[in-house]
Amino acid sequence: MLYVLRKFNQSCYNMIKGVVAMAIKCYLSRALGERRINISEFSKSAGVARNTITSLYHEEAKGITWGVLDKICTALNCQPNDLIEHIPNENKEVTKTEELSYAKKI
Repeated sequence: MLYVLRKFNQSCYNMIKGVVAMAIKCYLSRALGERRINISEFSKSAGVARNTITSLYHEEAKGITWGVLDKICTALNCQPNDLIEHIPNENKEVTKTEELSYAKKI
C-alpha cells in the first residue's frame, strides 16, 4: 500500500512540475475581450464545447486539437499565432512555491 501511495505522489509531482513549467501562453481571453464576446456566445458561434473554450480562456487546457484551433481561428478571423505563443523556458527549474500554488488549483 505504501509503495502505491509513493508512486501516486511521484506521478502527481511529475504532472504538476510539467504543467507549471509549460512555456505555451494562450491569448483567447484577450481576443474575446477585445471583441466583447462572452464564452457562451463564442462557444456556440465557433461550434466548440463550452468546457473547451473555458479551459483555454483560463489557460487550464492541457492541449488543443487542430480541429478546435481551426474552428476558433475561423470564428475570430485570426491566425493561430494571434492566440498562442511559445515562451522560451530557458531550462528554468520549477520552485517548490510554484508547485504548491499549482497543486492548490487541482
